[in-house]
Amino acid sequence: MSKSKLQKLKFHIAGFEGCPYFEGAVATLKNFKKINHGKVYEITLSIKKIHRDKWSKHLEKQCEIVLEKHKPHALNHKTSPFIHCNNHFIGGFDKLNIELNKTTPFSKMCN
Repeated sequence: MSKSKLQKLKFHIAGFEGCPYFEGAVATLKNFKKINHGKVYEITLSIKKIHRDKWSKHLEKQCEIVLEKHKPHALNHKTSPFIHCNNHFIGGFDKLNIELNKTTPFSKMCN
């Protein structure tokens, strides 16, 4: 049996304090991490709770972080949470769930 190559994923999740979609995204990724337990993925989570009054300014900063090719999609994202992985923009909680339900989730984001 051959060993799978370890895929490193560094997630950055920012969202409003108390936002159920933000909390859901964090819980989902923590659960995904536990299920896989490093067999295929090495997952790191960076979680940032933002006060609602500072959300717009934070979104601008996040859009500067993601790679140039993802900026148009990231700039249109105005809701909580804002998720990117290995500098690839994912979107919010709904887009995260779509990615997780793929046969090979996060394949475009793995190093």
